[in-house]
Amino acid sequence: MARYSPHSMTLTTTDLNAGSIINIGGVTSMNLRTNAQTITDDSGSLYPEAISLLSEVVEGQLTTKSIDKILTYIGLAGYCISSDGSHLGARLYSRVLNDCKSPGSTANLRYTIGNGLIVVGQIDARRGADATISIMIHPITDGTNAPVSWTYTGITLPTTSAIATNQYTLGACKVGAIVLSDLESMTLNFGVQISQKTPLAGSVWPDSVGVRRIAPVATFRGFDPRLLDDSSGIPLLGKQGTHANTLIQLVKRAGYSSFVSAASSVHIALTMNGMATVQDVFSGSGNSEATQEIRLEGSHDGTYVPIVINTATTYSASP
Repeated sequence: MARYSPHSMTLTTTDLNAGSIINIGGVTSMNLRTNAQTITDDSGSLYPEAISLLSEVVEGQLTTKSIDKILTYIGLAGYCISSDGSHLGARLYSRVLNDCKSPGSTANLRYTIGNGLIVVGQIDARRGADATISIMIHPITDGTNAPVSWTYTGITLPTTSAIATNQYTLGACKVGAIVLSDLESMTLNFGVQISQKTPLAGSVWPDSVGVRRIAPVATFRGFDPRLLDDSSGIPLLGKQGTHANTLIQLVKRAGYSSFVSAASSVHIALTMNGMATVQDVFSGSGNSEATQEIRLEGSHDGTYVPIVINTATTYSASP
């Protein structure tokens, strides 16, 4: 019996990329769950005497290095999958492992989601490492068909050239005009909350889902505890970070080299408005380097949404 690993994802919908396929590679993890729940007779008998399927609220999760594609096509507010007979929606691919147990096997797997919601989870960026972004997929029924379908034979994977992945790493950032020059990591949780998914009447599958609230939070962990300062840093009582003075940068790597030129408009920048506070003033043990943590909670400033995304901009080493 063959075994499998995550491979890629594609989006082919009526209103993205002029209806052309969007290939998403660099997948580092993939998960698809049915979340099946059952119900029994709840009688006073010693053993259940009847059991039925109560609900199946299918959910998928994907982590990838294709940050530019996810931010471009999914974005802050999420995306409702819009499919028809020729645009089949979101597809998750799994590659068969050609190991000694099943030599020569070519039976790749594919899971198709024609209706539902895709939202961004969070960006994880560590100093020197490739940044990743996670998404959640919430399939729903169209009233007739199951939220997800699958094919286990005759599946051709997207070609390597089609799913070529851009790689990014954490660059220089600033919060409230305070440059965070010695960062260890940055995590941006987009804080997307969705509506309750309840089964359609007479069905076990939900038929409706939507975004109800977006409350992003960015966490910056660095090596300079002196950033807690009422005059030259983040005050004890907090400080506003605005789109004009708060910047998160991801630097694009260059294939067969190091980084793409800072002057090239291929890097990623996110500005953010919200309130910054110092959470960990000083955290250390033994002779290891002490760290501090800044938390920035996003809010709408009356004109712009909490996070403004630019996936094609230049990079500044001194923002």
